[in-house]
Amino acid sequence: MNEKTIQEQYLHIIALLKQQRLKEAQSQLESFLWNSGNWALRNRLEQVQTSYRYTLVLEITGSAILATQLVSDRSGNHASPRSASLLTP
Repeated sequence: MNEKTIQEQYLHIIALLKQQRLKEAQSQLESFLWNSGNWALRNRLEQVQTSYRYTLVLEITGSAILATQLVSDRSGNHASPRSASLLTP
C-alpha cells in the first residue's frame, strides 16, 4: 500500500467521522488495518468496536426501561424499584 492510498483512506475515514457515521468509519478502518498486518492496531480497533457495541446495547436497554416507566406512570401503575434504580445515576 503506497502513501497516496493511505492518505486517501485516512481522509475518507475522517470525513465519515465528521459526518458522525461511526459504524462506516470503523468498517473502513477495519478493512484498512486488515491489509496492513499491524496486529496491535487491529486488536485496539477490536477493543473500540466492542466498547461501541456495549454502548449501543446500554443505550437501547436504557431507552426501553425509560419507555416502560413512562407508560407505567401514565397508566397509573408504578414501575418496579429495580427499573427505577436503573434510571438513577
